[in-house]
Amino acid sequence: MDSLMWLWLAGEFWATTEGGKRELVGLLRTYDDWRPMMRRHEARTWQDLPEWLPAWRGYDAGFNEDGLAYTMDREMARACPFVARYRMAGLMLVLHCVWISKEDCIIKMDQGRTEVLARIVNESNGVALDLSVSPGAFAGIPRLPATVAV
Repeated sequence: MDSLMWLWLAGEFWATTEGGKRELVGLLRTYDDWRPMMRRHEARTWQDLPEWLPAWRGYDAGFNEDGLAYTMDREMARACPFVARYRMAGLMLVLHCVWISKEDCIIKMDQGRTEVLARIVNESNGVALDLSVSPGAFAGIPRLPATVAV
């Protein structure tokens, strides 16, 4: 199977499954261009992204730190590790904030949400979460990478 077809199928699989993506993530990391994974409406949304975008990821430290999926919605990322199907007992919850270059990501839009799948992230900051952390915690935006003029 050629790489364009494989990436298209990977994009369809990503959009229709909730879990079981660890092997897929490993294979995706071997490709430099993931754009064939996007559907037409996702590609149109991707075209409108700024050159650099802030993105967030909520996860359990030590378990799901190396995932590809981020969101531009900080509150959605903050809530994610509290969802029962993602929760790992005894692990510290983290809200991770990064800058992503448009050229290093794609957009997947399904199940009423938009995910940013990032090959490379820059300048990360994190804050530990627990049920007592207010929604306003870590409301800041990370610093842009030093190579970007503001």
